[in-house]
Amino acid sequence: MCLVITLLSVCCGAGVRPSPGAPARPIIAHLRHYGDCNAILGCSRELRKVQFQGNKISIYPDFTLLVQNARREFAPVKKLLMNSGHAYALLYPTSLRIVARGKPHIFTDPKLALKFGKKLVKEARDKERRQQEDVDHLLSDND
Repeated sequence: MCLVITLLSVCCGAGVRPSPGAPARPIIAHLRHYGDCNAILGCSRELRKVQFQGNKISIYPDFTLLVQNARREFAPVKKLLMNSGHAYALLYPTSLRIVARGKPHIFTDPKLALKFGKKLVKEARDKERRQQEDVDHLLSDND
């Protein structure tokens, strides 16, 4: 945690302060050692809420353009999973973890992930339809 505060206080020390209510300013920190970057990202994940002098600070990893584009290819399946309520996570650098039936499934190919996602959504719809048919059947038997 000290590493994060020290780094941010050095970065924020110069320049004009934004007025209250103004949008946040991005700060780009170039670190010499990859281990420092991992330590900062790990601390921010562990703490979940990073604050400095009462201000919330968000820390994001910097991905190369190649990694950004590869991660963007998972957008359709992420949208499908989000709309259907399935749990998923985008892992570094370019893997998608989908939790189905209590087990994690990891995909590095966006096309396979989308195919699996569509199958999950279809199964969920079919299950919901069967349950509704069972309820309708029970209600019609009581009449």
